[in-house]
Amino acid sequence: MIPPSARVEPRELARVWFQDPRDERFHELRWRGAREVERPFGAFALGYVKRLLVESGMQRPSEEEIATGLARLLHDLSDEDLFRDRRARREAVRQAVIA
Repeated sequence: MIPPSARVEPRELARVWFQDPRDERFHELRWRGAREVERPFGAFALGYVKRLLVESGMQRPSEEEIATGLARLLHDLSDEDLFRDRRARREAVRQAVIA
């Protein structure tokens, strides 16, 4: 659960902001895995990567494995992969995450 003093951008989950009660200013906190994942991602991408990792045999993917999966999903897919038909796109995404 996100505390009331925190803010999240749903399409950019690698960063959250918290409000310091002393000066009421917001400060950015970056996810440790953000170094690998250079592009913004939302809850759908995060959930999808976690599901693919579990389906590939990982019972509880580590933060590092999730970051690597997200990086592959967001970086290794070509535009051609993303614009093919749904089945081909789904398989390209699956291969990129699990590779």
